[in-house]
Amino acid sequence: MDEQVKKNNLGRKIWYGTAITLSVLVLVISAVSVVGAWVVEQSLSKITVNLLGVTYDLAGGLRQVTQRINNGAGEIKQITTGVSDVSAQISQNVEDQGLVKLLLPEEQEQKLVELVDTIQQTVDSIRDVLQAGFDLYSSINQIPFVDLPQPKQETIDKLQQASANGKAAVEELTQGVSDFRSGAAEKVDKITQAADKITQGMDELSSLMVETDADLAALQDSVTRLQQIVPVVLALVTVLLTLFLVYVIYTQVEVIRLFVQRWKQLSPASAPLTEETSG
Repeated sequence: MDEQVKKNNLGRKIWYGTAITLSVLVLVISAVSVVGAWVVEQSLSKITVNLLGVTYDLAGGLRQVTQRINNGAGEIKQITTGVSDVSAQISQNVEDQGLVKLLLPEEQEQKLVELVDTIQQTVDSIRDVLQAGFDLYSSINQIPFVDLPQPKQETIDKLQQASANGKAAVEELTQGVSDFRSGAAEKVDKITQAADKITQGMDELSSLMVETDADLAALQDSVTRLQQIVPVVLALVTVLLTLFLVYVIYTQVEVIRLFVQRWKQLSPASAPLTEETSG
């Protein structure tokens, strides 16, 4: 009988010891997790705010670029509108040499070509920057509670197409003016058409710039809100996680205390039984 009791006590001690060991491990892991949660929260909050700051600056820089493109489009429209007006008058009086000289002066022609080239180069740079921005926005959007609006790929494609069309139309215009000056008077209508095409293209480009600027402004607003919200949300989540881990620590302390008491109760229990047997 004594042997059976010893075996039962041994089995219970093994079980109690295992339970105590596991509870201690859970307790230690929970305590470390509390510290780790706050360290991670601080790091994640700082990284997120910094990334959002980079996004805000990127959007601000792009807004300045879109404004420059819009200004350039406006200058081109002034030139091409003047060409349209003069070419329309020339079509009524081809012999008016004063009007012919005003058609597209050399300095305006050079300025027109330079403006279009600058716009195309700028659009290409915007496209590359926005394409890189897609990856940045996607990475930031992986962070919990972050949902940034992304630039519209369709707008970028339209912007590039409008720029290419504008360059082609300017080449057509300058060639038409050159042909007209060489004596091909019938080319004056084509000059008017080419100038009008450029003007319409610049109107479309300006419209796209306004749309892009509005999208970037909305992005900046979202970033500003998130810079204030994300740290608060992360802190709140960390507090809730800490409370849960503190509860887990408390339960494990109670489990350890309970099994330690049961362990202690096993040893004295065997002594009376031994005495009764010997008596």
